[in-house]
Parts: sequence; C-alpha cells; structure tokens
Amino acid sequence: MVTADRPARPVGGTDAFFEWIQTNQKYPALALQRKIDGKVMMEFIIEKDGSLTGIKPIKRLGSGLDEEAIRLLKAAPKWEPALYKGQPVKQKMVLPVVFSL
Repeated sequence: MVTADRPARPVGGTDAFFEWIQTNQKYPALALQRKIDGKVMMEFIIEKDGSLTGIKPIKRLGSGLDEEAIRLLKAAPKWEPALYKGQPVKQKMVLPVVFSL
C-alpha cells in the first residue's frame, strides 16, 4: 500500500457513518447483563472499490461486543476509496466502534 493523496472516507461523511453504526447496533444480551460498554478498536482495509475487508478487532471488549462490531462493519455502506495520483488504492484503517449503555 502507498500513502494516499486523499484518504478513504465514508460515503456521506464520517458523522453519517458513525450515526449508521449507532442506528444499526444490536447490543449483545451478555454485554447488557454484565453492564459492559466502551470501544472496540477495529482494523480493516478499504479496497479500491470501497468495500471493507480484513475486518478484525485489535482492542476487544468481549461479551459479544467484538462480534457485533465485526457484523456492523461487514454490513456497513461502502466507502470512497483512497486516491493516489487520481487512482483508487487500498488503505488500512483503524476506527472505534463505540458501545454505550
């Protein structure tokens, strides 16, 4: 991967992306029962076509929250890919998926 001239970004903007995450979140029963909240830090690749691949948690919370963060990113809308010299390129991204009770 190269350093992009323009980084990848969610279609509709970052605020809309995080709003989509919150709207589509299904809080796991075990996490509710244990009163667990916080951030799952997720790493993924934004492909040249804007799809998200290689989705994995790098800071976990457990109790089903890691799996829910993976589910959300797999279902998330495509992104605008990063550009290098006007051409789409892959970009690695690390973002939090926030869970709050």
